[in-house]
Amino acid sequence: MTGSFDDDLLTKAPVGELLGLYSRLLLELRERGVLRTNNPPSGDYAEWLVARAFGVPLEPNSNHSYDLVCGEYGKVQVKARVASPGGGAGERQSSPFRSDGFDHAALVLFNQADYSVVSAVMLPIDAVKERWKHRAHVNGHVIHMNGPTMKHPSAVDIADLLVGASTRRE
Repeated sequence: MTGSFDDDLLTKAPVGELLGLYSRLLLELRERGVLRTNNPPSGDYAEWLVARAFGVPLEPNSNHSYDLVCGEYGKVQVKARVASPGGGAGERQSSPFRSDGFDHAALVLFNQADYSVVSAVMLPIDAVKERWKHRAHVNGHVIHMNGPTMKHPSAVDIADLLVGASTRRE
């Protein structure tokens, strides 16, 4: 970790205190508007970063087809994963797409150690449909954020925009 945080506090803290800290951290991030739900933070954080990078508001949580509307990309569905270095394919599988009511998907991979952006692309719906696979057990389609997806000829690299949004102070 960076900054003035004492890593010994984590290594010596009892499990219950660590879970309490996690809960308080999520609450603080919700109060700052970074997170919108009590789910693991990667999805909400990715949505917030993409919206911030493009200067647009997020859609209400009740909209299941897309997360934001951006002039350049239309209706955007954001999918994120946290991956460890050398992680397996399961670490790069998206949560399910349950509709195709969007124009582009923003696919974001975070580093497990610090949630830094490893890779991020904007992929048009046709390319998403080309790459996704139906999974009956989740009642939707999933996509793997692997090389062929993230380097698809239609993919637009947005990683630098998201890194800029993550470090910008407001």
